Amino acid sequence: MRAPKVSAKADVTLSACLIARDEETNIERALQSLNGAVDEVVVVDTGSTDRTAALAASAGAKVVQFAWCDDFAAARNESIRHASGQWILYIDADEELVQPSPAALRELCASLKPREAGALLTIRNPLDEDGSSEVIGEQWRLFRNTSGVHFKGRVHEQLQWPAGEPRLRPATAHGLWLQHRGYVTSQELLQRKGERNRRLLEMSLAEEPRQPAHYFHLGRQYAWERQFDKALPVLQQAIEVWQDAGRPAGGYVPSMFSTAALAALRESQLPAVLEIRGRTPDEFVSAELMFVTGVAHAGLGHTAEAIASLNRAWQDKTLARASGGDPSTWTWRPLLALAEVHEALGQTPEAQAALAKALEFAPDRPDLQAKQAALSTRDSVAVSACMIVRDEEENLRRWLPLVVAAVDDVIVVDTGSQDATAQVARDLGARVFEFAWCDDFAAARNESLRHATGQWIMWIDADDELVEQTPGALRRLCRALPAKVQGCWVNVDSKVAGEGQPSTILRQWRLFRNHLGLRFRGRVHEQLSAPEGSAELHIVDQADVQVRHWG
Repeated sequence: MRAPKVSAKADVTLSACLIARDEETNIERALQSLNGAVDEVVVVDTGSTDRTAALAASAGAKVVQFAWCDDFAAARNESIRHASGQWILYIDADEELVQPSPAALRELCASLKPREAGALLTIRNPLDEDGSSEVIGEQWRLFRNTSGVHFKGRVHEQLQWPAGEPRLRPATAHGLWLQHRGYVTSQELLQRKGERNRRLLEMSLAEEPRQPAHYFHLGRQYAWERQFDKALPVLQQAIEVWQDAGRPAGGYVPSMFSTAALAALRESQLPAVLEIRGRTPDEFVSAELMFVTGVAHAGLGHTAEAIASLNRAWQDKTLARASGGDPSTWTWRPLLALAEVHEALGQTPEAQAALAKALEFAPDRPDLQAKQAALSTRDSVAVSACMIVRDEEENLRRWLPLVVAAVDDVIVVDTGSQDATAQVARDLGARVFEFAWCDDFAAARNESLRHATGQWIMWIDADDELVEQTPGALRRLCRALPAKVQGCWVNVDSKVAGEGQPSTILRQWRLFRNHLGLRFRGRVHEQLSAPEGSAELHIVDQADVQVRHWG
């Protein structure tokens, strides 16, 4: 594959190196993006059973067969062994080179001084088809074809430079970047890749048990799979091993701390988030870490600390690290969390200002638009009712209208109804969300809380009758409660079938402020609980609303 002549840069020769296996759906797109940018393409095929090798050869690439040996570095090293260019760009089959002009890559090579080993290229990783969510990182992808340069690592392999730590230049000034499509694929393929990566990382740990990067990559793999209970202890161990090893440098270090904090947050271990933040050296603090820290502070009721952390996440541009970070954590996401903190404090103008700024960063996000609409139409307080259901169409027809009339927002989480429950709920004005039943009532309840937009939440069941002493009593109650009150007890009159049968009065914590980090716990007979380490909550009695339970 020969590039067209490029006047001043004709003396720069470039090789692109790929390793591939069963990539017939991607490789043509990758090779097309290299056409004219490089002088040769080397494709090392590690055992494809599809048309990958044939498609690469027909596109003009040099195809080399290599027996897979559970070692990505070995395959990468085989690819650069066949490269003849002065410079090597390594990419993957599910990536594309994006250039502002056909000569941009050559111009970048020509601009690098002799002491510079190569350049860092931005990698954009969309997480969905429309690109609304993505992770951005920087990697050393362009380097001089020098004797001794090699890859190391069975998985998440890294370039090693013969003369020690290399001097690298970011390629951003030349407008070059790589588009990686590996996360926008089938769940089955992602699961297979995850199983493979975990197996190789466990092999790496057996070979190098004191290498903190291996623990980090294993923990991050669990986090990507949303197995945060497994991710957290591995990432905490990564931090311990990293400290014991003398805090070695590495581009993964900021992400090691922020991913550990995120795993702790997802496991509702809010004090652990703050402990991880406290252990993070200043030079490795990232926007993602400050965002997660701010959310944890908010959940613990530390409002001043939450506001300071969230503001720093989006205002301090030095924290927007390109080490596998989520750009939303230094743009709109901390501002949305900030709006929710101000909203919980009753500071509607401040909440609206934060949300307006968030929309400057992400004007097309429906959740931000919905939040803005809710804030602009709210009188001074809003109540969300949260309900989980399954096959409850008759009860919903009977009792849901009372709930809709009493609150501003109704969330119905359907756990697998076979009847018309979901449609009935929508017809009556509720927002309906599907949730796969997992033998855990608390998990379903928590899913309903996640969608609540009101300053207050009342949880209720489909077979509950909401009784207000007078119309509008629930809203007036929430509006009148002082800021120091976080919730209310509600009397629940549990009716027993049969005329003349006695009923049982229960006192339940049914009404509480949103954004306090409260979660349900317990597979059955689930109970609300505050985050560990949070201040004691002030819950009061009231007589304005009660519930009749007909279950």
